[in-house]
Amino acid sequence: METRKFVLLDIDYITKNRIPMIRLFGKLMGENGGGSKIIALDKSFKPYIYIHPNNADDCINELDILELEGEKLRSNDNGKLKDFLKVTLKHPQDIYKLKDKILNLKSVEEIREYDIPFYRRYLIDKGLFPMNIVEVEGKVLNFNRFSSNEKCIFEIHNEPQNLGSGLEELNMLSFNIEACNPDGMPKVKEDSIIMISFSSNRGFQKVYHNQNIIIRLCRNIP
Repeated sequence: METRKFVLLDIDYITKNRIPMIRLFGKLMGENGGGSKIIALDKSFKPYIYIHPNNADDCINELDILELEGEKLRSNDNGKLKDFLKVTLKHPQDIYKLKDKILNLKSVEEIREYDIPFYRRYLIDKGLFPMNIVEVEGKVLNFNRFSSNEKCIFEIHNEPQNLGSGLEELNMLSFNIEACNPDGMPKVKEDSIIMISFSSNRGFQKVYHNQNIIIRLCRNIP
């Protein structure tokens, strides 16, 4: 089993052979391709929802008709202990296909957390945050080291670990654009840019300006 550390930049999911697969996009750290891109794949995570039933046993029986299974659990809900059923599904799209059918069951009071996107649910459950360092264990499926766009494709086998902030590992550049229209709000396609400023976390700072336009504008100020 291999280990990789990377700064998490983005997340989504794809479907392969009807199986949803989480994709973590990041920038690799350390000796194993530091600075290269990584796409870490996790096909073990499954979508789920919570059902608040008026009777848990009746609800389990009714869910069986829909070929679904409910796992009993008790949770604190606004200061009160309530019984819930956790229903795990095969694909995120099944949540929206089955939501109305589940709500129509006589034993169902309401459905909870059905509107949380699948990839966001993954971040919440795994305790991961964008721009943090993530450590994963698993297997390298492919690593193209010799292209101009080095990329590691990695299959996750164990729980990913959040190692804290990774901002210092990134080259960040921010910029600001100033435009001017003497009559009010600048129009993108018509009014000129008079100034652009740049600032990075590596010490780069620069301001570019159109001196002629600025002088002309200043002359028109009462």
